[in-house]
Amino acid sequence: MGYNDDAGVTCNLIEKENVVEDRPKKGKKQYLLVLLGMGGFALLINLLAFSRSFCDFYADHIYPLIATSLGWLTSILPFAIGEILMYLSALAVFASAIIGILCIFLRKKKKYMRFAGIWYRVLAVIFVWGILVYTLNWLTLLRSSILGKKASYTERSYSLQELRVLYYDVVDRLNADCGKVPRDAEGNVLYYSREEAEEASNRALKALSDDYPRLSGYYPPSKTALCSSALRWMSIGGFTYPYTMELTCSKYLTELYYPTLYAHEASHHKGYYRESEANFLSYLALSESGDPLLQYSADLFIYGYLSEAYDTALDESGAGDAYYDEKDEHAVLSQVWKDQKAAREKLEKLYESESHLFAGLSEVAEKIAKTGWETQADILGEDNYDGVVLLMLDYYDGKLY
Repeated sequence: MGYNDDAGVTCNLIEKENVVEDRPKKGKKQYLLVLLGMGGFALLINLLAFSRSFCDFYADHIYPLIATSLGWLTSILPFAIGEILMYLSALAVFASAIIGILCIFLRKKKKYMRFAGIWYRVLAVIFVWGILVYTLNWLTLLRSSILGKKASYTERSYSLQELRVLYYDVVDRLNADCGKVPRDAEGNVLYYSREEAEEASNRALKALSDDYPRLSGYYPPSKTALCSSALRWMSIGGFTYPYTMELTCSKYLTELYYPTLYAHEASHHKGYYRESEANFLSYLALSESGDPLLQYSADLFIYGYLSEAYDTALDESGAGDAYYDEKDEHAVLSQVWKDQKAAREKLEKLYESESHLFAGLSEVAEKIAKTGWETQADILGEDNYDGVVLLMLDYYDGKLY
């Protein structure tokens, strides 16, 4: 029997063409499987999250593994990876708009349209991945029980008298702390460095771990935000980025406020993502730490919330005149305001000594932030920053009155 070389070559060419044609189909199938897999998993977690019991289990046993491992991994680099990712995300959105517009004019260019298709497919994967991580590292935690302790949180109403007792208790503590903090020969407070404040705050938070188990374990060091100027204009002290588990703090924070702000962000990192929870835990940990500097920072911070809540309650009750005189007599020591003023002036000098590239946009940033804070308050309701007063009233119920 003879052998036909031409027939063999033809057969090989057909096989190669079939392989080439099959590759796009396989690639498309794999792409859809990845997309649907991540999207389906995110949907499943969100459906399970309708059960508070599931959210509590997840927050106590699964999330800590993610937060610890990812927090340790990203802590290796000294800069805020998450912040850079935010900038890249903004650039990607802008680039996507440009690429989409160009598709109108270059739709007949096969190479360009192929590039645009790849671009948008990659973005789709990143978008779905972002939803999944956001679900795992923030949304599910937000839907867990308040402070992770269903039995101890009552949500009952409190009287003006009970609020008044708590307010005066904090005032007394603040006055006492003011006299205990270390000072130099000129009477200026001797503060911790940021690293020292973080270490002391971590110890204070861990000391609460018997009652709040999530507070045990590893705490990553904070990172200084590259956009500290913008955060200052927007009245944001720092943020915890769920995609990298980084604690990022503004450069422009007073030394008096920093311990409380750091403890607040560290509480977020540990799974307490309600603002009221983070405020409460940062206050409780620092105020019970036995460290005068931490106590001073915590009491001054929470004083602002209690004072505002007390004033509002007085106005609503119509009993304002009966209590305001006593409140004025019970005013915070003038030395506290001197310390606060000195800390702010020192910070102001630091800010003014440096250049700020986008200073012209400060008013725009302030307006955006104001809208954001108001929207957050409407969405979160009692779980927002003001909700810390309710958590304090609940915690001290029966202890002060």
